[in-house]
Amino acid sequence: MARKAAATAGDKPKVRKGSKTTLSEANLADLGAERLAAILLDLSSDSHVKRVLRLELFAEASSEGLALEISKRLATIGKSSSRIHWRKRPAFARDLDLHRRMIERLAQDDATAALNLMLDLLDLASPTLDRLSQPDGPIGDVFLAARDSIAAIAEKAVPEPIALAERTARR
Repeated sequence: MARKAAATAGDKPKVRKGSKTTLSEANLADLGAERLAAILLDLSSDSHVKRVLRLELFAEASSEGLALEISKRLATIGKSSSRIHWRKRPAFARDLDLHRRMIERLAQDDATAALNLMLDLLDLASPTLDRLSQPDGPIGDVFLAARDSIAAIAEKAVPEPIALAERTARR
């Protein structure tokens, strides 16, 4: 009866492809927010999952908080001088890429802060790649993606051209 009412109102019931046990956005949404929150909290013992969740909470709370959290992480990465072991490279690249994507997300609300953070991230390229025995691979790809997104962020931020040129020339 409810489906007929929904259909007459112009709403179509969700049509699923595949099993109800297939990992999909629709199937996970059916678990409900409380159940998903409990699952994510259980998974937060993994440092990457914990960092993703914290950044998402900061992004939801305020752009200033998100910018500060990203800035802290980039400063930590910048202070490190130890070699990046080949086994840790995928996790490091994933972490770096997470922060790059969050900077791009921040650009929607605060393009100026995002531009400064993306430039800070790019400033880490040389010292970070120097910590690798082979600079090719996923870490270098993150820096290339960051470089490629600068123009779109700068277009939103509309920085003073001379100051931006001086900042990029310092590299």
